[in-house]
Amino acid sequence: KIQICRTPQSTTGAFQKHWKEMNKRYGLQICLNLMSHLKPGEKLLIEALEHQMRLLNTDMVEYKPFDLHELCKGGKMDKLDNLIRGMMPDPTLSGDGGNDVFLYDVATRQTLSVQRKVVRTNCKDCLDRTNLAQTRVAARALFIQMRLSNLIHPQASIEDFGELYAGFKTMWANNGDDISLQYA
Repeated sequence: KIQICRTPQSTTGAFQKHWKEMNKRYGLQICLNLMSHLKPGEKLLIEALEHQMRLLNTDMVEYKPFDLHELCKGGKMDKLDNLIRGMMPDPTLSGDGGNDVFLYDVATRQTLSVQRKVVRTNCKDCLDRTNLAQTRVAARALFIQMRLSNLIHPQASIEDFGELYAGFKTMWANNGDDISLQYA
């Protein structure tokens, strides 16, 4: 059973210091919270996290609650993909210059795009939820890199590149397996 043993006042300083350091290091932080309001323990954690987020009072952290189990029932990832597209729009359409990804042209030795934000997933104990969300974020980043490199048509999808996408998914599945070994 989950219990929170410290008061919000006793943790606020550390919480704010942590996010300030992350902003200095990585720029804008998007906190994608995958926990469920339907699970009592997770609900308690969500309430504590959201309280701290309200106290944070910065435009350098965007909080995105997303109950993965509830919103992606039956393996339907459309809602998650739509959320990620909103967080990481196609730079060729949005005009933001591709600040969601890093892109370097080896031939010209020029940096074409510098990543200025990070999508951080937050979950209680489920590496499957975290890895699923981060895989989708990484697929979106790959799509953006391909768009900025003019390798993919605006109406195309990364899934249209079967062999590349299969290798990408295998790489991320292996990544999830390797991370889970660290927790075992």
